[in-house]
Amino acid sequence: MYEIQGQDTGRRAALVPAKRAKLSSKSSATRRALSIDEFCERYGIGRSCVYQLINSGKLRSVKIGKRRLIPVDAAELLLQEGA
Repeated sequence: MYEIQGQDTGRRAALVPAKRAKLSSKSSATRRALSIDEFCERYGIGRSCVYQLINSGKLRSVKIGKRRLIPVDAAELLLQEGA
């Protein structure tokens, strides 16, 4: 199932899988780690860029089962140091 995002703002609409369109109801501000999608939405960075940062060692992540999470402190460190 897909949803259309971006219609209200006058920007180009994007067809996004429904699972990615609706993120967790928990506030990402209180969580200790973010999913890739939550990180992308919070910091305005694309998924491919996030994976490039992870693969280059500039952004620390942890893998739990099939999920890859980015600790909030690692995200803040990336912002402080710059990429």
